[in-house]
Amino acid sequence: MIRIAQRQQVSRIIIPASVALASAIVAIVAFTLWQARDDARARAEREGENIVQAIEADVARNIEVYDLSLQGLQGLLAPVAVAHGVQEVQRLALFGNAASANYMGALHVLNATGEIVTSSRSTTPPPINLADRDYFQVHQYRPDIGLYISRPFKGRLERRDDRIALSRRLADEDDKFAGVVAGTLRLSYFHDLFSRLKVGRRGFITLVRSDGTILMRQPSTGGAYDIGGSFKDTPIFERIVRERSGSFIARSTISGVDRLLSFTQIAELPLFVAVSQAVDDIYAEWWRRAIAIGSVTLMLGVTIIVLAVMFRSAQRELAAVAVTDELTGVPNRRCFDQMLQLEWQRAARTNTPLALLMIDVDNFKAFNDRYGHWKADEVLKEFGRVLKSCSERPGDLAARYGGEEFAVILPNTDTRSASVVAERIRVSMLERAQNVDSPTVSIGVASVRPRPDRNAAALIKAADTALYRAKANGRNRCETIIAAGGADSHALPD
Repeated sequence: MIRIAQRQQVSRIIIPASVALASAIVAIVAFTLWQARDDARARAEREGENIVQAIEADVARNIEVYDLSLQGLQGLLAPVAVAHGVQEVQRLALFGNAASANYMGALHVLNATGEIVTSSRSTTPPPINLADRDYFQVHQYRPDIGLYISRPFKGRLERRDDRIALSRRLADEDDKFAGVVAGTLRLSYFHDLFSRLKVGRRGFITLVRSDGTILMRQPSTGGAYDIGGSFKDTPIFERIVRERSGSFIARSTISGVDRLLSFTQIAELPLFVAVSQAVDDIYAEWWRRAIAIGSVTLMLGVTIIVLAVMFRSAQRELAAVAVTDELTGVPNRRCFDQMLQLEWQRAARTNTPLALLMIDVDNFKAFNDRYGHWKADEVLKEFGRVLKSCSERPGDLAARYGGEEFAVILPNTDTRSASVVAERIRVSMLERAQNVDSPTVSIGVASVRPRPDRNAAALIKAADTALYRAKANGRNRCETIIAAGGADSHALPD
């Protein structure tokens, strides 16, 4: 019975243990996937930062080179030359190869009224007045502006593409406004630079002035948030200007899509570059893996639990088979021996009586010889049902002892109460007799208060002695006997 109890204990913990194991596996995989999700974002942040740093370095270097040319012109031009123009020799000396780089437009010198005094592209200045340009007006009214980067515009001499102007102020001997030296930079430079960089299927690279004016957006979106548009009043741009560089996730003003923005200011220039990656694109590969791995993990967890349930069910069935008599459906001799030992020890600890009924089917061999094994087996099955119905207390155990002999263990039961149960069994079997040849039963009853220094053999011997007395006294009756070292007993009348 100890082994049965151990198996039952294992059976009780196997499902909770399997649930705990499945939960642990799911938790570990979930934690790993969450870490992978964080890694995907960190990787996207690094990629975005690398892109903005590459753009920042390239743009800063080119603008610095162009600005050095402007500063050189600013220092070389005399006020009189600005007012009245320069000779060809002076023009060549001034410009040289300053504007020969790709994407660079012409360098112009404008006088105080906005007229072109000289140009790197022509010996004869074109009759064009540029006083309406924002870069001219800024220098006219703000002597402290330094290098100015204009809004996008189309050139009046070269209308092939959009461009911006880089300009510096010219002053006379009294430091009054004398004109502007300006050069143009084609926006195709930024377009080609950004096009070589990969920022995801729905990613954007945006170059914007510090006042929110958009100089380049790749790919182009059209509308208010494209070249020449403004981000000035958007929360995203306000944060970019405030923090200068970094990364954060925000809802796009244009599409309403959550985006990871990596941004930085270009050198000390009034320019910012931002790389915008759609969050869904960042996590797209992670989601595919998470769904695949998560599905497999959940299936594994469910499988573990299902197998545990099946194992417990199979174990219960095997345990039941191991302790159950296949023919009658009552516990077998093995179960009886283990349970009797367990109940003996329990009764000894609690000083309570323990009763035992030994039962034998009368004249069973003769009935078997006359009606055959099939009919005899039916009698044993019926008697098994009788025992189950007459010993209904939770602690009672009715078992097949061997052949046509059965036994009933009655914990916490004295001789008188055990005799009542025995008589109930005998009468029930008699009432179910189908003819005069149907077998009856003889029952021996014994009850004892067990002692820790003894075993149950004396109780079995006493009940067995009472059984043989019942058979010797005519069968179909109950007899009681006082077990050695036991309790009072009571014999039922014939």
